[in-house]
Amino acid sequence: MGDLTLNFSRWEFKCPHCGRLVGPTIALVTMLQRARTGQCKPLHIVDSYRCPAYNKSIGGIIGSQHLLGNAADVSPFFATADQWERYGALGIGFNDSGVTHVDMTPGWHGLRFRDQH
Repeated sequence: MGDLTLNFSRWEFKCPHCGRLVGPTIALVTMLQRARTGQCKPLHIVDSYRCPAYNKSIGGIIGSQHLLGNAADVSPFFATADQWERYGALGIGFNDSGVTHVDMTPGWHGLRFRDQH
C-alpha cells in the first residue's frame, strides 16, 4: 500500500544520489498508477527525481523533466509505447537495456524518442 497511490510511495521517487525529493507531480503518479493497474504487474521506479548534480553526472539533458519531478525511468519492457500513450504518458523513450523513460511534458503528446536519459 503506497502513501501516494495504491501502489506507489514517496520514497520511490527520491533522488538516488542525495535522497532529496521534488515531486512527483500528480499527473505523473496518476499515469504510473494507471499503467500499473492496466498491466496487472509490479512497476519498479528506476529513478524519478534527479538533483542537478546527479543528472549531470549520468549525462542527463539540461532541462530534463527529472529535475522537476515530472518524469520517471521504469522497469525494462513493462509496456509498449502504444500502451504508455493509452495510460497517458506524453513523452516516452526506451534505452538499450529496455528501461523506459516516461514523462508528462505538456505539448509532447505522441512524441516517442530513442533515449532521453
